[in-house]
Amino acid sequence: MPATLKRNLVFLAVVAGGVLACVVILSPAIRPLRQERNAAERMLAPDIQTSVDRLNKVFEERWRKQGVEPAPPAGESTVVRRLALALMGTIPSLEELRQLDQQPKDRRVDVYLAKVLDDRRFNDYLAERLARAFVGTKDGVFIAYRRRRFVAWLSDELRERRPYDQTIRRMLTVEGYGTDEPAANFIIASMRPDMGSPKPEPTELASRVARGMLAARIDCAECHDHPFEPWKQADFQSLAAFFGQTAFQGVKGLHNVERPYEVEDRVTGKMLTIAPRAPYLDDDRPKNGWSREQLAAWVTAPKNERFAQAIVNRIWALMFGQGLVEPIDDIRSGQAIQPALKLLADDFREHDYDIHRLIQVIALSRPFRLDSRGTDDGPPVSNDDATPPPTAPAMDENFAIFPLSRLRPEQVAGSLVQCASVTTLNAKTSLVFRVARLVDTGNFVRAYGDLGEEEMQDRSGTIPQQLLLMNGGVVKNKTQRNPVLNTCSQIAMFATSDENAVELVFYTTLSRPPTLAERDYFVDRLKNRHRVSRDDRIGDIAWTLINSTEFSWNH
Repeated sequence: MPATLKRNLVFLAVVAGGVLACVVILSPAIRPLRQERNAAERMLAPDIQTSVDRLNKVFEERWRKQGVEPAPPAGESTVVRRLALALMGTIPSLEELRQLDQQPKDRRVDVYLAKVLDDRRFNDYLAERLARAFVGTKDGVFIAYRRRRFVAWLSDELRERRPYDQTIRRMLTVEGYGTDEPAANFIIASMRPDMGSPKPEPTELASRVARGMLAARIDCAECHDHPFEPWKQADFQSLAAFFGQTAFQGVKGLHNVERPYEVEDRVTGKMLTIAPRAPYLDDDRPKNGWSREQLAAWVTAPKNERFAQAIVNRIWALMFGQGLVEPIDDIRSGQAIQPALKLLADDFREHDYDIHRLIQVIALSRPFRLDSRGTDDGPPVSNDDATPPPTAPAMDENFAIFPLSRLRPEQVAGSLVQCASVTTLNAKTSLVFRVARLVDTGNFVRAYGDLGEEEMQDRSGTIPQQLLLMNGGVVKNKTQRNPVLNTCSQIAMFATSDENAVELVFYTTLSRPPTLAERDYFVDRLKNRHRVSRDDRIGDIAWTLINSTEFSWNH
């Protein structure tokens, strides 16, 4: 067979495969995913359900005492969208929604949760969120600091379901280079590139440990005693002293050395030797071994309740858009610990610091499955209206309603890229498309404004951000005519009717079907614009939905 004919046959086979894939995904008939259903059944083990029941009881008691009526359950498509946004930073694909349609109706959300936790995107996304708390987002010392290696290592730790306390102990005690020992980048990140001979900075590391691992703003006492908390300047200096024996040298990389930790007294100018000491529960700290080993044992000790509470509160904030305690890196010393936070932290500790299990318990709980719509002075409204009215503060504060939160930049970018593809953009996607996705996402986040390590706190929107959605190149490229790369053109080719086309655009952008009023309105728009091509008309509908409030918020 001639070579030219072979190439043509291969090309035709590839094109036919792509067309077939589009037709299959745009069609509602897809075989069930038995493997995912079995995973969901395994996930709902009796011990998990027991924890969920205890958590629900805590909230139901809280609602009863506060006299608030919880919102009704949210629709399954809404909960599926929440899971995708919170745990993967994107909306679900049309392919995923079609697959869920084939599952038993009462199991679809649970099946999707199992699928997400088994998806590499979940590990990568959560690793990046945790890395921002541990090492921030800034560049470090050239060659020595490898942030991507650190994030990839965190992702692998999550994928292997390594107990969280083991991961933290590794970060605090590791020696070597950031290339061979990715956990070492936690300490190497503190080295300042503008210094002639960069070295680990004990004060920077003490701040990262306090805020990122213990939710305590002890670093506020770096210059003077904390005005409102019991933290003294000596507490911060003693915490920083645990890193006083840490050195970085060209041949050895990160290693321990015998030397005292000294700081300058800003009043007398004299150098003071500071001994390592924990700011609380110091009697429970081991007194032997290198100082970083003592610190790791104290931070992760079961008695140190802040350790579990800090990560539980951070994961809760990731899934709800706000923590059980705000700000999430500052659980006040005299503050009465919320029963829900204490219950989840105890459960997390008793089950081997398993982050996957913690997420399952939260995702299966009643507060996570509630609707985001209610009224100030009346019962929650029905599920039919897409525009939520204002919520009652009392319901918001008590998680009697799912809190509305503006999407973070990476969530907006991930959703924009995903809604332009009918197939799921995951680790199984072609390398070319994955690279293109990374480039698109990175460019959009830079233009939209990366919130850095404060991403869980600063959620305000700006006019330039909205203008970027309306006029930016990413939205334009994702909605313009392109039969190979864009959903809109594929819907124009394969949708069986105008009603079907409108429904598919809604699924790909808002992850739900249109209401009857919405469907009729947009079908009319499709029929009455004969001077514009069908591709462009469908692209206009997608542009409209992307620029709606519903697209930009988690609800």
